[in-house]
Amino acid sequence: MSSNTLFELPAYFTNRIVALKKQGIKESKLLLQVELGLALMEQLGLDDEPVTAVWAILSGMFIRHPKLQNLSVEDKRAIANARQIVPFSARFNWLNALRDYIRNIPENWRNYNFDIRALDNQIINAAKNLQQQANQNIYERCLSATLEFRRGECEQVQAEVYYQFESETKEEKVRLQVKFTQKQVGTIYPLRWFDGVKERSPVAVNLADLEVEAVFLDNREELLAQRYSWSGTARGNWVRRFSKLNYHNVLPGNIVEQQTAQT
Repeated sequence: MSSNTLFELPAYFTNRIVALKKQGIKESKLLLQVELGLALMEQLGLDDEPVTAVWAILSGMFIRHPKLQNLSVEDKRAIANARQIVPFSARFNWLNALRDYIRNIPENWRNYNFDIRALDNQIINAAKNLQQQANQNIYERCLSATLEFRRGECEQVQAEVYYQFESETKEEKVRLQVKFTQKQVGTIYPLRWFDGVKERSPVAVNLADLEVEAVFLDNREELLAQRYSWSGTARGNWVRRFSKLNYHNVLPGNIVEQQTAQT
């Protein structure tokens, strides 16, 4: 599973993958992922849809379907969990997964059986052939579980060791090397923005300068509109907006004047 997901796979899911591999199922993760996607459709009451429809739910696209308009809390969790565990949110990825599922998983280990030559005509409910109840139990647990957040691990760099990284420019992608000295590695840089509450200070604004900037922006927008024929593009109207600026005078003792002074 990609480490780009926000949550960890449930331990019972990964343990089942290992157990199936020990029994000779090489594509055990694929087996569980595909069947979990189909089990999701069953929970949502969408098992009257073709087996090809699963990717649309996993993708997160808006679908105007009556059964998806008023989802329960349990159904929303099931969808969210499946999106973390089943990495086939693109149509062709899901179709390839279905074909590999039929080709590479022995029939007696599958809970679904369908014809890969006409996938759009294979209905989930009709394809269901429950043979592995242990797997079905795993799917039910996965769809209702509270998944654990994935914890990122960051190793400290070592001194005098070369590290490679790629830098992408407009023209090309460049592979570079960097090496840190012992002094750099041993230096602790304080994160000053976490050192308590910072003192607040007033912000000084020169209204005359602000008006000059407003005129410049209006002129710049007009020049670009003429150059690129942006006749229908909305303008900022910066001078007009500047003319409507209001501000309050702050009196000694941090008392704000009641009446607003206009520029």
